[in-house]
Amino acid sequence: MKTLFLFLFFAIIFMNSCKDNATDNPQSGNYKIFYNFITGYGIPVYIYQMNIDGTNNIIFKTNAELYSPPQGGKIAFTIVNDSTGEYTLKVSNIDGTNENTILTDVWGILNASLSINNNKLLYIREKSLFSGGRFEYLHLCNIDGSNDILIDSCSWWFGNVFLEAEFSQDGNSIVYVIDPDFNNPSFYIYDINGNSKRKINSSSLSLPEEFLSTHRFNLSSDGKEIVFISFDSASSQYSISIINVSNGSIKEILKTSEYISKPVWSPDDKKIAYYKEPCNLWVIDVDTKVEIQFTDLPGPENEIRFLVPQWSPDGKYIIFEYSKDSGRNEGNLTIIEYSTGKVSTLIQEEQVATAFFGW
Repeated sequence: MKTLFLFLFFAIIFMNSCKDNATDNPQSGNYKIFYNFITGYGIPVYIYQMNIDGTNNIIFKTNAELYSPPQGGKIAFTIVNDSTGEYTLKVSNIDGTNENTILTDVWGILNASLSINNNKLLYIREKSLFSGGRFEYLHLCNIDGSNDILIDSCSWWFGNVFLEAEFSQDGNSIVYVIDPDFNNPSFYIYDINGNSKRKINSSSLSLPEEFLSTHRFNLSSDGKEIVFISFDSASSQYSISIINVSNGSIKEILKTSEYISKPVWSPDDKKIAYYKEPCNLWVIDVDTKVEIQFTDLPGPENEIRFLVPQWSPDGKYIIFEYSKDSGRNEGNLTIIEYSTGKVSTLIQEEQVATAFFGW
């Protein structure tokens, strides 16, 4: 009897452990696609969700916008007041239940992301002044809005502000890039548990203009490296560069005179997806530096300015948005099966904004 009890006890622990791991590391079929849909100029964005084959396409929220992948059954989003233009920041379950309001009646939310364990939320607030000044603030709080901390901020007069951030996969740190005037950009890492920050790069970074809107950066799953686009103004060449988070050393993976942007790590940190002009999706192997071209779409280089590819959590698929309108982040939602190279268009409305895999 004692042996049977111990067997059942450990069996229950094992099954609960498997359940937790399945949530943290979703398998094929356990995730969906969430995306922003713009119905027209001056009309609010809708958040939709659907299966990866395009079926069961339903509205999650109206007058709302999504900035990051839903995960662990939670989603962070904003609601926009049409009459005032003010934002309300919210967190809820992906079925819409258990909705919590984090901030109300604020101007400009530029980013809102959940940590992998869903106990923290980072967001970036924007404030613009009629005099030409612009400010951005990086915040961290609990998902109920409590214990709100200002991590960093930057300001600039008559110019662009430069601030973007993302959580590490373990949820213990935040990596962000900041530069108020494009003259001294730097990567920082913020230790959530230690409430401290450290500059990553020891030397200056050569980043392209409009780095955030055009190129972005991405932290590897193991939290050890950041991939980003650098630019050599003397040779007019772009590079896919990787910076070591621990010591700040930088290495180049690819250097080309062609316009490239939006590098994103695969879940296993072995490959990087990115765009190369005119508007095509490529993947490069980090070790061998072998490139694979997945699409052959026409269009000028500025059509890839606002489009970010996304890997599925299991690395089997990549989604991206092909846009014919360079002024907005909208386009045809396309999915690629990595192993076969099969390309399928999920939505042809040409008004799909940023899309994510979520679970």
